[in-house]
Amino acid sequence: LINSISQGWAIYCLVLFYLAFKNDLAATKPLYKFLTIKAIVFLSFWQAVFIAFLVYIGVIQDDPRWQQYNKENVALGLQDFLVCVEMFIASLVHHYVFNFEMYVRDKRYKERLTYGQQFHHIFDVSDLRQQVVEMVTGDRTTSPKGGDKPAGPDVRRDSKLDDVDNAMMLPPSSRPAAVV
Repeated sequence: LINSISQGWAIYCLVLFYLAFKNDLAATKPLYKFLTIKAIVFLSFWQAVFIAFLVYIGVIQDDPRWQQYNKENVALGLQDFLVCVEMFIASLVHHYVFNFEMYVRDKRYKERLTYGQQFHHIFDVSDLRQQVVEMVTGDRTTSPKGGDKPAGPDVRRDSKLDDVDNAMMLPPSSRPAAVV
């Protein structure tokens, strides 16, 4: 009872929060995100209650052919299986509700990649190679693709970061206090 009251109060507070900031949060479409997450939690909980009720009234019962399982094991297995199916469905819904495109500023990345391109990007280690070269040599003027050409305006340089990196190369006794 206390758990149900606290969950009800939490949802009530979230609804108040949504109503207060509905206009500010409109671009992120928070209602769909909220409903998706709450549906997962709500349905999983009540599904477990329903399966426990089925065990209680005898719909799920022990079978003499079972040697290693009892009705509680079957109920838990059923609950786990249904959660797996629900999570697959939830993953499909999440793909659309929690879309990355609204957070991408560069329009080039809003175009969908083919599966082959995605696979290539997953296993492309050229950026890792470039970062290792930069860390070893301390040179940040190489091309982002790993060439020896000077970096163009698309490479971000942070003078504060350079100062920290340079200070870290000093012996600990010579480092500025903020870096040590």
